[in-house]
Amino acid sequence: IFRLLAEHQLENQDSQGMPLDMFYAACREQFLVSSEVTLRVHLTEFTDHELVRSKRGVDGRDLLVVPLNADALRALLKEFDP
Repeated sequence: IFRLLAEHQLENQDSQGMPLDMFYAACREQFLVSSEVTLRVHLTEFTDHELVRSKRGVDGRDLLVVPLNADALRALLKEFDP
């Protein structure tokens, strides 16, 4: 789930964040979560550990962002690879 958000952020560096509804749809599409409640449980954990931040976009949608620069994010994702 975290990898999906991190990869989106790297691919869309000019974006202010990934809209929560779009993130949920992407997670469901990849069978990572089965409900929004499940996603929110994961997001709570990520937020508690300061891996993800949520903010309100100009259009009123909740946006998710990983508070790391691109180089740090790439290094972290590299650590996830086997």
